[in-house]
Amino acid sequence: MRERLLRESPLVRVKRATRAAESRAGAGLIVREEAFLGHLSLRGKAQDPHFAGGVSGVMGDGLPIVPNTLTELNGNTMYWLGPDEWLIVTPDESRRRIEHDLRRALAAQHFALTDVSGGQT
Repeated sequence: MRERLLRESPLVRVKRATRAAESRAGAGLIVREEAFLGHLSLRGKAQDPHFAGGVSGVMGDGLPIVPNTLTELNGNTMYWLGPDEWLIVTPDESRRRIEHDLRRALAAQHFALTDVSGGQT
């Protein structure tokens, strides 16, 4: 018999403990978890038109190239992490398709793409 895997957020116990005490009245800052999103680490040269064009073709928008900025489109967010590094955050159901499409679009380029979803929440 095949076992069913239980998928739960690393913060599930924190959520249960704080749910009863939750009050937003007068809160200056509200922090909440966005569980089960896909996280892809992308590295490459933004100055390379083939790299930038390949990413833009898949994501529908250009890479953010200004420090500490992001681009958002269709539920996907690309965060600038460094001059040659971005974090792509996507709905989990889109993660594998985006990874596959980026690998195809960038196949002839010098790049690194790593799925880091399991280590983030």
